[in-house]
Amino acid sequence: MTTSMANLAGTPLAGHFGFEHANARKTRPLHAARHWLRALPQSVGLRRSSQSVFIDAKGVWSWAAGDALTPAARVDSMDEWFVRHPGTNLAIWTSAQLLRNLDCDATTSLIDDAAFDKHVRQQLLNRHGDSARQWPTATWRTRSGRGACALAGLDLPAVWRQAQQHDVRVQSIIPWWYHAYKTALQCVGSLRDAPNAAVCIVEAEQIAWIACSNGAMTSIQQRVLDTPTVAALAHEMDCLRSRSSRNVEPTVVLGQGIDDGANTQLLRGLVLGRLDGQQPPVWLRPDGQFERC
Repeated sequence: MTTSMANLAGTPLAGHFGFEHANARKTRPLHAARHWLRALPQSVGLRRSSQSVFIDAKGVWSWAAGDALTPAARVDSMDEWFVRHPGTNLAIWTSAQLLRNLDCDATTSLIDDAAFDKHVRQQLLNRHGDSARQWPTATWRTRSGRGACALAGLDLPAVWRQAQQHDVRVQSIIPWWYHAYKTALQCVGSLRDAPNAAVCIVEAEQIAWIACSNGAMTSIQQRVLDTPTVAALAHEMDCLRSRSSRNVEPTVVLGQGIDDGANTQLLRGLVLGRLDGQQPPVWLRPDGQFERC
């Protein structure tokens, strides 16, 4: 199961990225693959509410529809969430804990999408074994890089079944790091002009290090910190910077889950908000609609 991000050569915010329903046509972007969803009940004058959830390894963070100031509430499972919210539209954001990112070398820029999908699957099998055979994947491509993301920690077919049972329309399933990266682009204008910048998205021990050039992703590296502390994060960021042949500037950091993340003076970079707290910060909350990337 593979879905593709549109080519981002024209703009870093064009196209769509996410994991498709198993029955959706692979050549169509996720937002257009809705033939498996029921029609909106417009004939009886009803309007669905739009909800957003963030799924991590411990459960689900659920935001209240229409309330931009209230923190998310913890729900034990998607089973429980579907029971509580029948007949809604749903945008799902997945934690890096549930994902496996895969960068590809320069030789893959010349192969077509079908060959690239096969290459991605083989690389996942080589790294993670036979369990990776059924992982849904989403691919991305910009003028500066190409890669893929596998959804390893969520039973996607079960999510579709539960959604249909409770008349919930899952409109998107997108990595949380992608939303955070887009937010960083909107908040820090210099990222769009910098030839060698980075955005570091933090989720406790998990970090996604996104290298970018003039606002376009060039690579994504996934790392696990020894401890969710500012010192461990600073050390890992320095290691990632040292692998670049050029100065990485600016480096933007955002996220949550760092135990002492209220004080980030050790970090060499521009920190957006605080990094403590166990859930995504309120200011980083998505709007609940399928986002244009």
